[in-house]
Amino acid sequence: MKTNTFTKITFKHKPRRGFLSVIIPVFDDTEGLRTTLKSLSKQILAREKFEIIVASDGDHPAIRNVVAEFLGTRIVRILSLGIEFTCRGGIYSTMNEN
Repeated sequence: MKTNTFTKITFKHKPRRGFLSVIIPVFDDTEGLRTTLKSLSKQILAREKFEIIVASDGDHPAIRNVVAEFLGTRIVRILSLGIEFTCRGGIYSTMNEN
């Protein structure tokens, strides 16, 4: 029988009340990323209430160019280690903010 294992993530800072971190893991999908970022730019939640972090699996110039189109969006580059590490890298990048 297969059992599920979970990784416990401990944050260094207390979460900011009423603040949301949107983490988008991506691997070489510029159109999907552009569609997602356009959708997020239309949200009714005030922009200062959330951050957008694109966790890119690898170093794809086209992904960097798409991210540059959307002000206030950060990119975290992960060394082609797969989806789990890409997501984790995005999560860890939120811990460095106050």
